[in-house]
Amino acid sequence: QPVPSAVPSASAEKLLPAPLDDRNIARVFGAVPVEFDSAQASLPLVLLASLLGNQPEQSRALIQYADSRAFYSPGERLPDGTLLKSVSADQVVVLRNGREQNLLLPGRQLRLLSPQTTPPEVADRKATALLRAIENTP
Repeated sequence: QPVPSAVPSASAEKLLPAPLDDRNIARVFGAVPVEFDSAQASLPLVLLASLLGNQPEQSRALIQYADSRAFYSPGERLPDGTLLKSVSADQVVVLRNGREQNLLLPGRQLRLLSPQTTPPEVADRKATALLRAIENTP
């Protein structure tokens, strides 16, 4: 008699865990994944220095555009028309054509995670549910 070939059963496939959602995992830890846009490399701006104040609006960024250099504060327009949104120790976030882009200090690499700006009580409900599930796991 011929031996039947092994056919994987549907129940064996159900035992595999669902793929992890990296966005929700990052949110659980108060961070959000940074989206990299290839257009960032084409920004005509160079971040030369950043000065952090006690309040975000007190921070300044020294930015070079063509042959000029100047300090800018969050909320100000840069020479190429982009809006300086925020300043951190090694990068600034600018708003260009409706999209956020990171401008890094020379020699720095783009971070994969950025601090979450949404207060924890308003954070994604899926992330909160994930955190509760982790806390209740024996």
